[in-house]
Amino acid sequence: MRSDSLHSPGKTVTKPQGRLNQRPSGPALPPPPAGNPPGHEPRPWLDSEFGLGRRSAEQFMAAARRFGSKGEIVSHLPAGAVLELSAPSVPDELVERVIAGEVTASPAAIRREKASERSEERTDDRAFAFGGTFIDYLDRIDGDRYDLAAGIAAHVIRRWKDEEHRAWFARIMQTTGEMIEENLETKVPMLEFPRTTVRKIKEGR
Repeated sequence: MRSDSLHSPGKTVTKPQGRLNQRPSGPALPPPPAGNPPGHEPRPWLDSEFGLGRRSAEQFMAAARRFGSKGEIVSHLPAGAVLELSAPSVPDELVERVIAGEVTASPAAIRREKASERSEERTDDRAFAFGGTFIDYLDRIDGDRYDLAAGIAAHVIRRWKDEEHRAWFARIMQTTGEMIEENLETKVPMLEFPRTTVRKIKEGR
């Protein structure tokens, strides 16, 4: 018959009940705050122990994800600049320019440069869209290059009476021709953004 006690001279030792590897009981852990799944509880100790709020903690984690083992390349930059550069919206090109000293390593300067690049991207997008419309109309016309050139010239002459305006458009067409001549053998990657192609052509001059 199985017994739950072991007898030894002078005393009785009771077997532990349940699993042998059961953890000893201790003080109960406080439940996570209501409405937060396990592992995602707010961490007020960041603020109380380090003076570090949740947003700052997330920025430091983003910096670690972005630079990782390459942290030495930004080790000479102020912490504020590193945190600003860690944002997903900051392109790699801007990071490289800050590291190279072409852009001031401060959050304000990085934000200004990022806004400027966004504005330039919008301009490049609009320029590409305009060029596409122009080419689409040319494709619909049956005729040789003289017919097409004469049609464009007629529009310019009828639309603008001022010689400066006509000369302005003529310079655009001349520059367009030069850019095409300079890129006759250029190959565009399949997944390249149109604005990237526009920027490359401008920077190549």
